[in-house]
Amino acid sequence: MSNRHPSQIPPAQRVAELIESSLENPPSLRALAQEVNMTPFQLSRLFRRYHGETIPGYIRRLRMARAASMLIKSNMMIGQISHAVGYQSLGAFVRGFTREIGKTPSVYRRETRANREKSGVLGLVAAWMHELCFPVMDVMKLCC
Repeated sequence: MSNRHPSQIPPAQRVAELIESSLENPPSLRALAQEVNMTPFQLSRLFRRYHGETIPGYIRRLRMARAASMLIKSNMMIGQISHAVGYQSLGAFVRGFTREIGKTPSVYRRETRANREKSGVLGLVAAWMHELCFPVMDVMKLCC
């Protein structure tokens, strides 16, 4: 959240901050519009112009980004993550996640964790190879 007084923050930015702070249960379009003294129609147009997406699209994208992070960083069950990011229906969450990310939550978690583990091991191997090979190459430069 910004340290500025709410009246000093542009309306579209203020609305984005309100959504982010209550992502699991964001205010309605009407409540958001009242918060920034606009009609719902005016706010929708302004928000889309400022952020390049609709308010529902923004909420969905933020929820999926948070869910993706939780899938990687936690051992929470997918149903718990679904609820934590504001979905009441696991099916709706899985469909939305798959549409936004391109993989089901379980596949995303499994593949991302496997890739992180693989890159961690490869990173260690690369560092070891670097330590092993470069001193030899330096010696070869001196003598050959």
